[in-house]
Amino acid sequence: MKKILTIVVALFVCSAMQAQFSDMSALQNEVYVEYSPYKLHLSGGSSSLSLDESITSFAFGYNRFAGIACDGNLKFVVGGKLTYGFKDDFKMLNVRIPVSLMYSAIVNDNFAIQPYAGLNATIGFVADTDGDSWYDEKNLDANRINAGWHVGIDFAINKFVVGCAYQADFTKMFDLSGIDANWTDFEIKLGYRF
Repeated sequence: MKKILTIVVALFVCSAMQAQFSDMSALQNEVYVEYSPYKLHLSGGSSSLSLDESITSFAFGYNRFAGIACDGNLKFVVGGKLTYGFKDDFKMLNVRIPVSLMYSAIVNDNFAIQPYAGLNATIGFVADTDGDSWYDEKNLDANRINAGWHVGIDFAINKFVVGCAYQADFTKMFDLSGIDANWTDFEIKLGYRF
């Protein structure tokens, strides 16, 4: 738990330092909605499993950009998003804080291709089945804070953006009888920049 908290603190410190040293005129804002089916991967012993079906989830997020090099083409991105997911009797609610480096390959005045990669911290508020919380010690005693990584690409068209990304946790959500559980998700984004 101490390692996870250290990662979260480091993410916030890095974003605060970047805000002090970056050119404030290069900052941009982005709001977006996202469809991101989650999968819970279970592993333990010599076998590796994953749930057969994805958990449907939707997110609403905000990102802030700061140009840091290459005439503003290399950007530092920090943001946050609220995700709600559900499947049958399961529901979840979490907040993710991503920190990324993004490169903008400008094709013309109206179009840019923007690959990015980074780290994120996810804070879970709700994860339960039939009213039984996964965070309760009597149930799964799941971690509320998880750290992970992400990689993706955005296509910026004027002020609009469409994109996709893959995210995976490198910390385990819970350990049940020697079986570790980690989340992954594939994200499809539609956004607006201002």
